[in-house]
Amino acid sequence: MKRIPLCELDKEQLMKLIQGYTSLSRLQTEVDVKIYLDYRFNGYSSYELAEREHMNRVTVYRRIKKVDQYLKETYEKIINHN
Repeated sequence: MKRIPLCELDKEQLMKLIQGYTSLSRLQTEVDVKIYLDYRFNGYSSYELAEREHMNRVTVYRRIKKVDQYLKETYEKIINHN
């Protein structure tokens, strides 16, 4: 199965930036971050995450991309600001 290409930040930078991520609610923020980290660092597939979180795979992909987009935009702002 093909994996989603994610931003190329190291784990230390990513963990600092992801602390600023927010979504519609605190619960949704926590779920989005957990899904993203499990997909990226713990080797879970989108299928496994969808099953675990009782979502469909499209929703899992959308949440992963949402967090990844936030990380990319935040990192670019930091780079351009300096």
